[in-house]
Amino acid sequence: MGPVFGEGIFTTDGEAWAHSRALLRPNFARDQVADLEAFERHIQALVAVIPRDGSTVDLQELFFRFTMDSATEFLFGKSVESLSGVVHGDLTEKGFAWAFSKAQEYMAMRFRLGKLRRFYRPTQVERDAIKICHDFVDRFVEDAVEYRRTHDLEKAADEKYIFLHELARKTTNKRMLRDELLNVFLAGRDTTAGLLANLFFVIAKEPRIWNALRQEIEDTLHGELPTYEQLRNLKYLKWCLNECEWFLYPPKESWLQCIMLTWFQ
Repeated sequence: MGPVFGEGIFTTDGEAWAHSRALLRPNFARDQVADLEAFERHIQALVAVIPRDGSTVDLQELFFRFTMDSATEFLFGKSVESLSGVVHGDLTEKGFAWAFSKAQEYMAMRFRLGKLRRFYRPTQVERDAIKICHDFVDRFVEDAVEYRRTHDLEKAADEKYIFLHELARKTTNKRMLRDELLNVFLAGRDTTAGLLANLFFVIAKEPRIWNALRQEIEDTLHGELPTYEQLRNLKYLKWCLNECEWFLYPPKESWLQCIMLTWFQ
């Protein structure tokens, strides 16, 4: 994973991992991750691109675009807006979003090759994809370090929470910031999109579960936008998510199985 993700919380062990964990953990407090207004904007963009004519739609692709948009806004303070198709220079689906997926394909190949990966050389497309990812994040890192240099370390009460800006309060090591951001972005995008895709794959075949979910949501929210506490109290929804995440389609288990099977083959 090193060529893409460097030395971050998912690619290190021992003291280096402990340092990454201590650096990242304070930034995941409830008040910081519960920005429901941002999620609502991206949910509306997701709903807007779902066909209304009853035709088949690949929800997994849309979920990956949704988590791409929400994760980039939370981490960098600016979304790539891949669902809406809004163009902001290279902040488009064909820019960073494409490059990140292509870089992951290269990383997956290195996993499959095991010890033989030392003989594998990336294609020019893969090298370009990795460079796009690094350059994209580096630009935000530069801005964050400069922002923290010119602003008071104490966050203003009305200042929007941006993960990278808070991380820059603890270190100005730009390579470290980039590596940790890419590591967290991997977790914020892929695992969430996979969970959503698996959940809808199951409930699409289970009308009883679907109807029970709808009933709980209608009885709790009455058509209004949810609060953080209301979301936490949707017990049946939580059970469905846990069942998919931990028992039916656990992402970690899938990764481990793929790695072990590839290694022994």
